[in-house]
Amino acid sequence: PVWIRWAQYTCSLKFGVNLIILNEFQRSCPPDQKAACDSLIAQSSVDPALWYVYVIILLAIFLGFRLLALWALTRRARGFALA
Repeated sequence: PVWIRWAQYTCSLKFGVNLIILNEFQRSCPPDQKAACDSLIAQSSVDPALWYVYVIILLAIFLGFRLLALWALTRRARGFALA
């Protein structure tokens, strides 16, 4: 549905798959199948020039969840007394 399309940008799988597609079908594509590889990349809506953005977003998602977990564990740990 149109109203939930934004959720794809919060999923690390999308950016990981984009990087795998670029690695497999741009860097490792045989010369005789270059047209098929380019077609697959275009159909997948992957921009080869933005590979570094995909890496940065993956790192940001990882760091964001790490910080969220740290905050949650710190908040939970405050409830325990050291006696």
